Amino acid sequence: MDVTAARPGVGGGSPTRCAKRDAAAEAERQRMTAELEAALVVASGFADAMATHVARLAEIDSELCTMHDAIGKLAQAARSGDEGAMKAAAGDVRKACKACHDDFHAK
Repeated sequence: MDVTAARPGVGGGSPTRCAKRDAAAEAERQRMTAELEAALVVASGFADAMATHVARLAEIDSELCTMHDAIGKLAQAARSGDEGAMKAAAGDVRKACKACHDDFHAK
């Protein structure tokens, strides 16, 4: 005697309940797929941005050196107590920061 013929939906209940469970599983699979695709789009954009920045590391390093030099001169001027030298050095720091920000935020 075939026991499965006497019990439709063996292993999961009635065929209707199985269909509902399958539909729910499919809906969950589609939701997870959509979330994964969205995450991959974000990751791809991040990877593209990182590749752009990595390609520009030498340029960024140059900008950072300029800024660090200007900050060093500001510190030296501050130690000297010369207000005019401090103002000039502070202006150089501002220019170095602005140049880098203008360059990299515009691209």
